[in-house]
Amino acid sequence: MGYQNPRVDDLLTEARRERVFGRRIALYRTAEEIILADASLVPLIHHIYHRVLQLSVRGFEVNALGDSYIPMRRVWLESK
Repeated sequence: MGYQNPRVDDLLTEARRERVFGRRIALYRTAEEIILADASLVPLIHHIYHRVLQLSVRGFEVNALGDSYIPMRRVWLESK
């Protein structure tokens, strides 16, 4: 997309190096706020996906990246 912001770059670099979880999250949130304020992307469409599962299916997690990113190793069937 060509988005560039030196402040965001610095925050992301600092966040990758930060070892304290709370501080790392704060850095990522600050970077996210700047990116959103820059409005570098305006979504024009939004896909809606439907999944039908048996009631016994457990551990199924929907991922925004699509079906190929659903961690199937965590899915199991609950016995009745």
